[in-house]
Amino acid sequence: MSSLDSSDDSSSSVEPSCKWSNNEVVLQLINAYKNKPILWNPTHPHYNCPQLKKKAWGKLAKNFNVSEKTVQNKMSNLRNTLKQNMIRREDLGPTYKITWFAYKAMLFLEPFMKAVQEVNKKSAFEKRIYNATEANTIKEFPAASTSTAQGEWCYDAK
Repeated sequence: MSSLDSSDDSSSSVEPSCKWSNNEVVLQLINAYKNKPILWNPTHPHYNCPQLKKKAWGKLAKNFNVSEKTVQNKMSNLRNTLKQNMIRREDLGPTYKITWFAYKAMLFLEPFMKAVQEVNKKSAFEKRIYNATEANTIKEFPAASTSTAQGEWCYDAK
């Protein structure tokens, strides 16, 4: 069954993949997404409200005559591409020039993505420290089972 036959996309006159091959349509989608900060700004008062987010995704989907899932997937792909470009620029230095057509249009997300990257880096670092500390700590507990000899200890292998 093609996406044109599905109930979500029954009114679509253009296959979504064809729509997204038009850079101008993609830039229009990015602009429409930018105008719905509930979908991307964690400081938005309703960012954590699934019903309102679903409604916003529904409006975007309707504007582009595609399903909510299709528009969510496209924005996820665009965000991933932005993240890859940001990482590449960070790795290669300030002389690296990003040539991706949607880069400038997606720049409004960069501060939020950097914040997430920093949290993820910090979390990964803290996890390594925690794991290293735990690996060097042997916790001893008296054996609870009557089948073990008195005086034996069991080690918690957390």
